[in-house]
Amino acid sequence: MKSIALIGGGATNLLLAALLSKHNVKVDIIEIRNRVGKKILETGNGKCNFTNTNITKDDYNHPDFVNEIIKYDIKEIFNSLGLLSYSDNEGRCYPCSDASNSILDLLRSKYLDKPLIHELVESEVTNIKRTNNKYILTINNNKYEYDYVVLGIGSKVNNNNFKQLNLDLNTITYSPSLCPILTKVSGLKGVRVKCLMTLKNKNLNIYQEQGEVIFKDNAISGIAIFNASFYINKLNLTKYTISLDLFPTLSIDDLKSFLIKKLNQSPSVFFIGITNKMVGQYIINKLNLKNTITKEDINNIAFTLKNLDFEVLGLMDAPQVAKGGIDINEIKPNLELKKYSNIYIGGEMMDVDGKCGGYNLHFAFSSALTIYNNLKEIL
Repeated sequence: MKSIALIGGGATNLLLAALLSKHNVKVDIIEIRNRVGKKILETGNGKCNFTNTNITKDDYNHPDFVNEIIKYDIKEIFNSLGLLSYSDNEGRCYPCSDASNSILDLLRSKYLDKPLIHELVESEVTNIKRTNNKYILTINNNKYEYDYVVLGIGSKVNNNNFKQLNLDLNTITYSPSLCPILTKVSGLKGVRVKCLMTLKNKNLNIYQEQGEVIFKDNAISGIAIFNASFYINKLNLTKYTISLDLFPTLSIDDLKSFLIKKLNQSPSVFFIGITNKMVGQYIINKLNLKNTITKEDINNIAFTLKNLDFEVLGLMDAPQVAKGGIDINEIKPNLELKKYSNIYIGGEMMDVDGKCGGYNLHFAFSSALTIYNNLKEIL
């Protein structure tokens, strides 16, 4: 009987375990934390945005590498496993329960009653050694033998991780990918605005998305901002600006026509009924509005409400998804390592990152299907 070590209890390995439950194969899911699937529970604000209906290869940092891997209809795969789900207007897919544990519980239900599949929690792999076409894993100072190994321990991967595993692999240094953007902003902490966000490089529009932007201390966040950070990472240009259109459904002339009704009001009263009080005060300070609002002020206010600009000063090191990991040049199209036959890799452990909105979980689950479709021919 063949045996497989799934190192890491995340999305790739849990779907893979569910698929392998149909085969006569021994499977150990080795997780360093006290339970599997913790990151799944955190995704999509606890709702688990597990895929997106709008995915293309260009939504990832290595489009040609991911092209064949991401081809799977993950929504249909989970439907076949027994999940009812829905898609929102942006193509993000969620369980109908709006609870991430529906995904986790569904995957675990496929293998928990299988005597050949075991979860080894609070277990750390510290060494991998090949002997006589088998892999000997040191787990909590004990040695176990396997025919196949799947690496799926997530992101923040660097050379030290592989030195302790005794694997000679090139890696790309970890850095934030989907993350808040640093900028100079004060007085808006905690404010959320619905707007059209545009990432600009000088006068060129790089990326646009309509959604919610969240203000922090000297930073901005939210799904649209995360996706802007993806393009900042991907394109590696300089001098970016984030521009927020707070009234994307109104032209600037229509906005002026409305604002002119408030002519000659004091600044503090002027913004009542127009925008958030803190945003209004921010614009008052920005435009140095002190006296009653004039017609010239109306023009400046309308322009600012349609073009609230923030200079990008960098990316906050608090990522939802990390850039970096095992160099894709180390990996075959079927996700087997070129230097180590029968060792596969899935998900964020590779130097593959995608946009925010289900793209990275889609890649993790597609990794499982790619590996499974190769293994099932061997088992």
